[in-house]
Amino acid sequence: MIREDLFYLQQQFKCNKDSYNSFGKFKYRNLEQILFELKPLLRERKCTITFENDMVLIGDRYYIKSKCILTNTDGESISSIGWAREDEQRAGMSESQSTGCAMSYANKYSICLLLAISEEIDPDALDNGKQKTQQEQQPKQNNLEALTVFCSTKKTEEGVNIQELKKYYDFYKDKVSSWGKFNPEQQFEKWMAKAG
Repeated sequence: MIREDLFYLQQQFKCNKDSYNSFGKFKYRNLEQILFELKPLLRERKCTITFENDMVLIGDRYYIKSKCILTNTDGESISSIGWAREDEQRAGMSESQSTGCAMSYANKYSICLLLAISEEIDPDALDNGKQKTQQEQQPKQNNLEALTVFCSTKKTEEGVNIQELKKYYDFYKDKVSSWGKFNPEQQFEKWMAKAG
């Protein structure tokens, strides 16, 4: 069964953070390292990993949506989804390189979710000191993007009350700076509890 295969992979898979970011002074792992370490376990379980990538327009920004799919020899599959967006301004990088970079991140996040791998520092290999400072100064913008992505994804789920989702978005889009430790999903659960 596919869930048994996934359980085995999640328990047995190990991938050290062998790459090093000298600017941020932290270790990280990249997609290539994850796939290299995973292949012997996939061979053992006779499973495959594939990725399906889509470009999704949310607001005025394009996001890469990556679906990581684990399939066994019985044709059963299980998947997870990771997101990344193209960097608006990346010095020394062409548009195609920027898209490729975002796709690599989205693929990495989707496989990390599937295999229950913790990736607490992002973006991994980039000089993100300046970017982090800007993010700290603009929490409202980051929360608004998270809210937009959440609502766009949520409305495709079966059984979601679209009218309540729109009310939720309209209410919170100007209040995201006061969220504190809550993420969009937690806020939506609280919203629906009040609505019910």
